[in-house]
This record gives sequence, structure tokens and C-alpha cells, in this order.
Amino acid sequence: MMLIAPLMRNNAVTLPEADNSSEKPETQEQTVVVIDSGSRFYVNAIPARPADLVPRVQKALEDKREKLVYIKGDKDAKYSAIMTPWTRCVRRGYQPANSNKAGTGTVVAVVCGG
Repeated sequence: MMLIAPLMRNNAVTLPEADNSSEKPETQEQTVVVIDSGSRFYVNAIPARPADLVPRVQKALEDKREKLVYIKGDKDAKYSAIMTPWTRCVRRGYQPANSNKAGTGTVVAVVCGG
């Protein structure tokens, strides 16, 4: 599973600049958790409470072939807010994108801007 931000018309997120980044196209097939500048959470562009993050991600992944969750945080969001969904997903058994087990189940990745 990987989380990325879908096109959000009313809740714009400004990603921080990143070295060694490439374009990451967004599609309807992706599961995305977004953290805006006010540290509010969205799962596939729908507001979510922190306690609801993992159940909402699990529901979003049910019928998806690609088990990736993309996490995108606004450049002004608190680091702790950005890491909240990542930590909760990893505690539920999802594999970090940089782990040796990535590709064997649901994968979680934090995405930076380009």
C-alpha cells in the first residue's frame, strides 16, 4: 500500500522541495493520505480524524491491486503530524517502502515534492 495525495481542489498542499525526486503521477487507483499545513488529515481527499486513519486506509485498499499508501505532507505541516499515519500503518504491519520486505505486502511511503 502506498499513500499519495489525489487532486485536492479545496485543500491545496504545498510539498517541500526534495533532492533526487522524480514526477509521481497521481491516479484514482492510488491510496493517499495528505496532511495539510494545519496538520489536518485526508484519506483520498476526504477529511479523516487521526483515530480513523488506519481503518480508512484499509477500506481504501480493499479492492486495489496495488497495495501502496502514499503519505504527502504540506511543507508547513508539523513533522509529527506527517509521521502519524506512517507510524500507525507500520504498527499495523504495513512495510516501509525502504525496508527489505517492501514488495511483499502493503507498502507505506512518505513522498516529498520535486
